[in-house]
Amino acid sequence: LSGLEGALGDGHVNLLEQATTLSPTVMAPDALAELGSLPGLDFDLKANSETWIGIERTFLRKVRLENKKQRIAALGYLNIYLFGYLPYWYAENPGFKLDFPSAPEKLTSGVFVSDLGLLEGQLRPLAFVEFFEKLAQIRKWGPGNHYAMLKQVEKLFEFIERYRDSLPGSKDFRQPLHPHDYPAQTKSTGTNKRPIARRVF
Repeated sequence: LSGLEGALGDGHVNLLEQATTLSPTVMAPDALAELGSLPGLDFDLKANSETWIGIERTFLRKVRLENKKQRIAALGYLNIYLFGYLPYWYAENPGFKLDFPSAPEKLTSGVFVSDLGLLEGQLRPLAFVEFFEKLAQIRKWGPGNHYAMLKQVEKLFEFIERYRDSLPGSKDFRQPLHPHDYPAQTKSTGTNKRPIARRVF
């Protein structure tokens, strides 16, 4: 909790900057389940996070892990968006008309995942894809690392879609990420162009 307080306990002047300083280990499913509250915020963290935590734990248990550390980190970054950024944004914008996405079925994809301009001209939070792009810039990820992390989140979304009739709060959920949401990947084309160096952290 001390890491969370250090990042989010100093007011809400710059929500993006505060949220992106969080470590994904602080917001990984098991760690998130141990948090009782969010610093400086009247927000029922348990009620709003328990569905996501349960689904993420089921996902980690049931799906074969090619890279367990990376997958847990990716879920931590998703949770940073859901519970390290959005609750504070909602607190600062109490008139926002959409319910907090406390379950997959409330995660309106055109607003919370990849902005489609549905709220054009209106105040809205960053969509997850936008948030992830900012996160990649701040953490100096190369395109490869950015792509790999986002791909792990897509695997969670695919899992939820596949088992939506059995998972809580997931009715009618469909995997919302599309190829245009990913960073451009460099490919070897046989030209004399210098490849972009990848930095993996």
